[in-house]
Amino acid sequence: MNPIVVATNFTPNSENAAFYAADMALAAGMDIRLVNVLNMPIVAASEAPMPQIVFDDMRVSNLALLDQLAEKMTARTFGKVRIIRDLEVGETGASLTGYCKMYTPFMVVLGTSGHSLENLLSGSTTAKSLHRLHCPILVVPPDARFHTIKKIVVAVGKEDLGAGSLPELPLLKRLSQQFESDIEVVHVMADEESGSEAVMAYNGWKDRLTALSPALHLIEPGDVQQGIHRYLNEQLADWLLVLPKKHGWLEFHKSQAKQLLTHCPIPVITIHEG
Repeated sequence: MNPIVVATNFTPNSENAAFYAADMALAAGMDIRLVNVLNMPIVAASEAPMPQIVFDDMRVSNLALLDQLAEKMTARTFGKVRIIRDLEVGETGASLTGYCKMYTPFMVVLGTSGHSLENLLSGSTTAKSLHRLHCPILVVPPDARFHTIKKIVVAVGKEDLGAGSLPELPLLKRLSQQFESDIEVVHVMADEESGSEAVMAYNGWKDRLTALSPALHLIEPGDVQQGIHRYLNEQLADWLLVLPKKHGWLEFHKSQAKQLLTHCPIPVITIHEG
């Protein structure tokens, strides 16, 4: 079975995400690959390169922090989860991309502070880094605790409903089977969109979701973030899956989607197209 990759920068929020992943791995019977990317500072041509002794000290320090975190995760899971520790050196996005290509994880787990996507891994990581990872990414909010995943909500936009297919169907099936979860589809309607129009579009591809038996829930036109947050608070969902496809929901509602990803009260799953 493919492992869960946990990327950490040793902040309290990334540590919480690591504990969340450890509990999930214990419940699912999976291994964990715990990775930290040691970013090398950019040095101008006119400046002296970093002394080797400084780099060696940084490497030793990060390896020690990896060992400490892995020990906490092992104790948390009673030694039943295999945790493999790795230290990568380089730019965060490129290093994590190469790492995931090598180990093809079930998903990548990240922690976020809730302030911006730039805080997912380190102060210099940008949202663009996430687009390089063509595997499921689980963004864990502060203080989230893993429990049985009973309901996964999929947020879709008008473009998704009208596309006639759902490329993420294999992922939804995999998640539903792994955690025995129910799937629900939620759509915040556009101002000019009618409920009947949305239902007709949904009927065009819902047969492909028969095995999951999802229900479509329509939310009256308005602020996307507020509408989905209100639904999540009322329905007590466990995970939210968003579809940041090219020309899809996150493309047309970037500011709202960024707020949703970073301020959502429950973990958010996202996956990017190649």
